Order: sequence, then structure tokens, then C-alpha cells
Amino acid sequence: MHRKIKIYIVTALILCALTACQNDDFKKYVENEKEYIARMNEESRVYFPHAVSSSYWTSSTSFWGWANFRWYVSFDNGLTNFMDEATTNYVRCVANPLAPVESVYYPIIDTGQNESYTGVWGEDSDYQNVPAKRSFADNGDGTVTDNVTGLLWSKCSMVAGNKIDVSLDCSGQPAKYTWADAGIACSSVSLAGRSWRLPTVAELSTLVHFGRKQPAIH
Repeated sequence: MHRKIKIYIVTALILCALTACQNDDFKKYVENEKEYIARMNEESRVYFPHAVSSSYWTSSTSFWGWANFRWYVSFDNGLTNFMDEATTNYVRCVANPLAPVESVYYPIIDTGQNESYTGVWGEDSDYQNVPAKRSFADNGDGTVTDNVTGLLWSKCSMVAGNKIDVSLDCSGQPAKYTWADAGIACSSVSLAGRSWRLPTVAELSTLVHFGRKQPAIH
């Protein structure tokens, strides 16, 4: 789809050069198409490459009275649930905030869903960038900053040996950990001069992209 649009724009620019672009509506159309492609390229960008389409541990414990159950986020489909802590899942770490925990606040961000599946006005896709547009920055040091929440994430998943994959494209082999070992692994990470921990279920859920699947992540 994007390739076709690019072809249309190239053709339009050629016509524009031949006709000196005297038509203001035509010039506006070309500019709108350029903006559309830029937006589509940004929406298709992956900030957490090679994330596993599976469950990732969070630090949150279950309130159901089952002492050994902990919450996870599935990046296969974006769902959250809980399971026995002895089960092994994948791990992504978040940096401890520089400010006191009590002062940390972040707004609710858009889900990323931009496709309509009902044909009825009022579904998620009809409200783009609501309440806040998603914005991430790859810091080039193995971390990714969420510009909306302010959270600093490990770009890659944990690999074996309580280590984070440090390859540029996160092409290392992600490893599974029990819940207790996942917390230990994150706390032992040395990355970007920050201290790290296992994220809460609310924090990890902010990385879910509801317009994607397998994996449903930015």
C-alpha cells in the first residue's frame, strides 16, 4: 500500500514540475499525501524489535488469594492475566525513576489502533492520538524512552545469565525466567548508568500496541 502511494506521489511531482503546479488544490493534495506517508512510516516503526509473541512477567502480584500467582502481559495479543510464579516467562526491564516514586505520573496514551472493524462511529480507531499521541525515542544505548510516560525501557529482552541482549537489533535469544528470578535479573542489570527493575502490570501494558499482533508491541 505504501509503495503504491509513493508511486502516486512521484507521478504527481512530475506532473507538478511540468505544469509549474499552478493548481493550489493539487499542491495541497501532494503535501497531504507526503504527510500521510510520514505518519504511516512512523506508525509502522518497531522500537522493540524481535520481541517475543508471548508472556512477559510484571512485578504485580495477584489479589485473588492465590499466594503464588503473579501478573503478566502477553505480547501475542495484548492481554493481561496471572499465573503461577514458578512458570517461566520472558522479561523486559524498566529503569527506576530518577524522581521519588510518589511523584511519578504519566498520562494515558493512545492504544495505537487505527483500523475500523465495525463501520460504526465511536470505536477506538475513530479517535486517533487520544488522550495522548504515542512517542518513543531509541537512545542508541540499548534503551528506549517513552516520551509520553517518561519511562525508560530496555530495548531488548533478557537473555540467559541475568543479562540483557545488547545487540543493536535485539537478535539475541530471549530467555525465560521464573517470576522470582526475573526480578533478580532486572535488578542486576547494568545499562545506561541506571538501576533497573521488573515493571508493574500497568507500566508494561503501556508498551502494548493494540493495532498489532504477534507481537502486539511498539
